[in-house]
Amino acid sequence: MAAQPGRSHLEGKSLQAIADERGKDPFDVAADLTLEESGHAMCLYFGVSGELNDEAWLEKLMAHPYAAFETDAIITGKGVPHPAGYGAMPRVLGHFVRNRKLFPLEDAVRRITSLPARRFGLKKRGAIREGAFADLVVFDAATIDDRTTYTEPTQGPAGIDYVMINGQVVVDHGRYDSKKLPGQVIRKGAANA
Repeated sequence: MAAQPGRSHLEGKSLQAIADERGKDPFDVAADLTLEESGHAMCLYFGVSGELNDEAWLEKLMAHPYAAFETDAIITGKGVPHPAGYGAMPRVLGHFVRNRKLFPLEDAVRRITSLPARRFGLKKRGAIREGAFADLVVFDAATIDDRTTYTEPTQGPAGIDYVMINGQVVVDHGRYDSKKLPGQVIRKGAANA
């Protein structure tokens, strides 16, 4: 558990350890903790990109309609980052939506955009509407795919034609312009959220 409001004695424990204490299945414990804390329990899951060679547990988690798709990968511009920094969302859209057909494309887009934005209190992000920041990705649902590997983690995804950040085009016809840096740090409670 990464954060468990009101139950700090659970923080740092694995779901398996808590499940063993409660005599339950780890998936049931994750659901119980989420319900007990009104959705505010936070867990870190390893193996999300499939390196555990068993996606059944991941698909079970992803099937819940309030499971948001996010990544904690950090892109520093140097070193060898985690592949999820470049490929997490293309993997959701290509592998889990198009190939595995786990949920509709529209639902996946909601769970990548507006659901996490609401969860983090970002009122001006995550949706296309007047007054919101223009953070947009134009992709081809038939070809979007994650091309990253652990040895080549910075491979750009397939099928993304355009990306706009704060209204500025940073990917044009699939080509990234590294000179444009329109992103901004968003701080809790800030007006730019």
